[in-house]
Amino acid sequence: MPLMQLDNLERKARNPSKDELHSAMLASRERTIAGVQSYRDALGDELYVPCQTQLNLPRWEVGHIGWFYDWWISRNPDFALGLRANPSAKRKLARQVTRGIDADSLYNSSDVHHSSRWGLALPSIEETLKDLEEGVEETVEHLQRAGNNPESHYFFQLSVLHEDMHAEAAVYMAQSLGIPMGRQWQALVYGNQPKQQQTNPGLDTLRVTSNCPKQEPLRLERSQAWRLGFEGEGFAFDNECPSQWMQLEPFEIDPKPVSWGDFLAFINDDGYTRQELWTQEGWAWLEAQAYKNHPQARGATGQRLPRYIRYDSGEWLQEDFGQLKLLNADHAACHINYFEARAWCQWKNRRLPTEAQWEWAARQLSFSFGEVWEWTSSPFLPFCSITDFKCHPYQDYSYPWFDGRPVLKGYSLATPKNLRHRKFRNFFTPERNDIFVGFRSVKSLT
Repeated sequence: MPLMQLDNLERKARNPSKDELHSAMLASRERTIAGVQSYRDALGDELYVPCQTQLNLPRWEVGHIGWFYDWWISRNPDFALGLRANPSAKRKLARQVTRGIDADSLYNSSDVHHSSRWGLALPSIEETLKDLEEGVEETVEHLQRAGNNPESHYFFQLSVLHEDMHAEAAVYMAQSLGIPMGRQWQALVYGNQPKQQQTNPGLDTLRVTSNCPKQEPLRLERSQAWRLGFEGEGFAFDNECPSQWMQLEPFEIDPKPVSWGDFLAFINDDGYTRQELWTQEGWAWLEAQAYKNHPQARGATGQRLPRYIRYDSGEWLQEDFGQLKLLNADHAACHINYFEARAWCQWKNRRLPTEAQWEWAARQLSFSFGEVWEWTSSPFLPFCSITDFKCHPYQDYSYPWFDGRPVLKGYSLATPKNLRHRKFRNFFTPERNDIFVGFRSVKSLT
């Protein structure tokens, strides 16, 4: 995609007109409903999934999405004030109170601990979807009466982006549970861009073929100042503010994420058995991983493998929403956690890029991204001191997670378009390999 076109899409995503915001809201909701149907087809109306740290109950997720809109817009007396709104303003009663349901005690993620959600008396999926329908109608009415300035649009945009985050998480969970994506859901997620699941010419432990020509690294030849953080008009997340200048020293960076072909070379060189390549935390994770004893989760020489990768009868395979498919060497290595990415970089005598290095490279014409989220070496912390950090009204979005977990940049094929922005800072704990994440590497030139 040309840089100018990408710039325009990013500006539209962060500073939409009222009509564009309305369209984005309806598109996000259509995707959510399609995902619910795929889950119902696979799990039944109870939509039960096992209690795991990387999962959420689908019925809770859907109810939480609707609750979030209501909490910040329909029930919020300050919603028109945008960033000046009082996050603790007394809310109107939730619509569910007429049925004797305390929505806040069910869906407020700030108060309802993750593990406790499996013990909640949640409304049926039909009741939840009805609440969702009534909620979006009410939200649209508020939007139509709102002004035409970014301040009055703030909570509408926050709510749409929040739903988009949960929509992508639903794709992760379907992959982890082996749930096939229904045709409508898949079309809404991937559009005309097919998933990266085509078969390859054939792989074995001795030969990894690739149809893509080798590209030269991108190089910053001399020191340059770079501005981290969001700048300009429109919506910004609090962790993107305030922007900060920093100095970049000369470096080279891969023009695209590390491919499966390159990652299989690490596996075949006993990368999963050489402790010297791993950090102490990474090796501890590797020793404790839950799926390490899966009979096919080992390569030809018995070494462990990344999540969803199998080696069977001389072929490399990948689990794709419940189906095993031949692995494509040219596609970006995906579901690779931070520890695995660090180990690969150590093996190559390279390292993960910083957030600033990634952003600089993402402005260059030959930089390819968007197939997977990408780990960086930058810790998720504010650009200012923590004591000077100013939370936006949704105070639990960033501040509780300033613990140094890595920042991820870019986006994946499953990321809704409104979230695709080069300044966006995603953040996950380093062991997470359920997300659609890969990496690229850098090397200092000084």
